[in-house]
Amino acid sequence: MTVVKLTAFVLLLVLAPSAGASMDLAARRSVTPTDIAVTRSYLRARHHYERAVKDDGLADAVAVHDLVARVSSQCPNVLAGAPSNKATEEITREADLEVSHALEHPQQQPTIAFASTIEQLRWSNRKLTYYVHGFAAEARANAELVAPDMCVDARVVAASGFKTIPTSTTRYARQNLCANSKVEVENSPGETGELNEIIGIMLKPYERPDERALIPRRLSKRTRHKKEQLASQRLAAAESEIANALGLPKAEPPQPLSNAPTCLSRPPVDRRLMIRGRSSLPLLGESRRADQPFADAPFGRHPSTPTED
Repeated sequence: MTVVKLTAFVLLLVLAPSAGASMDLAARRSVTPTDIAVTRSYLRARHHYERAVKDDGLADAVAVHDLVARVSSQCPNVLAGAPSNKATEEITREADLEVSHALEHPQQQPTIAFASTIEQLRWSNRKLTYYVHGFAAEARANAELVAPDMCVDARVVAASGFKTIPTSTTRYARQNLCANSKVEVENSPGETGELNEIIGIMLKPYERPDERALIPRRLSKRTRHKKEQLASQRLAAAESEIANALGLPKAEPPQPLSNAPTCLSRPPVDRRLMIRGRSSLPLLGESRRADQPFADAPFGRHPSTPTED
């Protein structure tokens, strides 16, 4: 089963280190009092979020256990004997996403509160504002996703002889992809392309010495990799549990959606590059994929940078 990347807030929110020093120098030349004030607001909101979810590990496990128990009691082995076809692939995708959703659910209210704060902040750097607002939009959209009834959809698939893909299954997959595709990221040399890393680099010129307590300590590469591996293994184990409860056979992970929705907000345009009313701004770099496996990329999802306790 696909290892669906966790929400940007499960292991997230560590400011990037020294990469982008030249960006810092250029930005410091135009720092305004408002930039400093909104940066402090961002750091405080993030700090409050991290404290709110610090001990949610047990709640995450309970949420997944409840999901598996519900499936095991209401529709055990309903998908036993499923062939390797499109309907099986899509109901497997739904199962994967519902596991991810269950893991994220305990952080729902802190995530919405965090997003509600940072989506109102604006910097003189329009690209930073765009990234932070996109970060907030993805966080809120993920937190507000409503999962369909797994057993209802699985029964529809099984009753059709594994030929019908429920509308709710398709809708949920597209909503999830859209929730993780609201901002396009422009990568600079040495960056992973993860949104929280880029925001961290861009915030540095506006931070002040008395805010150090609000900034989590950066993990070593080795510790970060170990934590990401453990999180990936935990998610894969949970997906295996739900697959066993449904009676799904082992199969290749679902392929990325071929008909993906367009949910990107427009990036800021440098008016100096406008020519006769049309922008000559080059396309931004490759954006994060909503179906990118957690094990393959540190996030945002995810793709995130863990912090030390």
